[in-house]
Amino acid sequence: MSIRSFSFLTGLIILTIVACLPEEFATVVPGNETGTLAGSVKIGPLCPVEPCSTQVGDTYSSRQLQLRSEPTSDIVVSLNPDGSFETGLPICRYEVDLTDCEFLG
Repeated sequence: MSIRSFSFLTGLIILTIVACLPEEFATVVPGNETGTLAGSVKIGPLCPVEPCSTQVGDTYSSRQLQLRSEPTSDIVVSLNPDGSFETGLPICRYEVDLTDCEFLG
């Protein structure tokens, strides 16, 4: 399994856990059709042997989360320099991808 796949799967598992929390953890506002998605992305290792001898660039803020769903168009969310993110979006199921994530394979 490549590092990209592992990192993506780890993030997807975290998003799935949050999405599947029991109802007592969810706050539902009647008539509210939008919600907030917040979290963080962790990327690494950036090279096969640490420390890296080549500069990889800004690991987080040069990448974006791309959210896709059937009823809405794609939503792009910028990452902060520490990998955190927060955005408001319509309530529905999304497929999540990380742009420009081609490190080791």
